Amino acid sequence: MPDAVAILALLLSLPPLCMAWQPPPSGLVAQTVRWAMGISPHLNDREPGATEPEVGAIRRSWSGGKAELKSKHASTEVWVRPLFDGAIAVAAFNKGERPAQVDVVWKELGIAGQPQVRDALLGTDMGKVHAGFAVKLPAGGAALYRVLPASRGR
Repeated sequence: MPDAVAILALLLSLPPLCMAWQPPPSGLVAQTVRWAMGISPHLNDREPGATEPEVGAIRRSWSGGKAELKSKHASTEVWVRPLFDGAIAVAAFNKGERPAQVDVVWKELGIAGQPQVRDALLGTDMGKVHAGFAVKLPAGGAALYRVLPASRGR
């Protein structure tokens, strides 16, 4: 039978099971989004798995088209990449050293109507979005969305 002191030492060395969730550093998020969009070929030996299934799904659903820079304002960029099912991956980046608002404007991206939008990093639906939206990103941060054009329906 194991020694009680050894068991207690083992239990005390384990991380707590109820740790508060901490968002990953903005640089890691941006690197993950670049990988999903096909802008960066690798993720330093780390690929999204069970913790980021929608990000990995965007990477795997590539239609063969390359990611394209569609909008650049000061330190912010918006990239798009077609997906095989007719959806579009939209990535927003803040390359600055301060938080910044990134405006995602459908007209600038060549998207008509009110597409359905899903935040791939948070796993939340934004619903039908008219004209576009704005997202505030931390310095070096990024966001990733799956956009289903209005003509495709859902």
